[in-house]
Amino acid sequence: MQDSNSQAIDVMEDDQITQLLGAVRDGNVTAAEELFAITCAELRKIAKSAMRTQPANHTLQPTALVNEAVVRILKGESLQRTDNRRMFYALAARAMRSVLVDYARRRAAIKRAAGSTTQHEFFEEVVG
Repeated sequence: MQDSNSQAIDVMEDDQITQLLGAVRDGNVTAAEELFAITCAELRKIAKSAMRTQPANHTLQPTALVNEAVVRILKGESLQRTDNRRMFYALAARAMRSVLVDYARRRAAIKRAAGSTTQHEFFEEVVG
């Protein structure tokens, strides 16, 4: 349960994020930097939550996940269509899931490649 003081802070943050998103749509590059700076703590929480479903030996850290997601968001056009804080955090969470899926695919491909080389070498030894 939130007290009225923390609710007021949430409203201020919501307004600030909405204003920064508008500035980003208008092409203000420093607004994008400020947007990610003020949302960094919340983005890390989202990343930590996303990482809970990953295997214990996962080498990607939450901060790296946030950084990769931010890069993807900045490269894409989705930020231009984001109007408010809720949409922004949903966009970030979606980008983080995409990063994790791509990371898992790369690791699986590496394992398959390593396995196929071993199987191929074994086959050559047997066939001779």
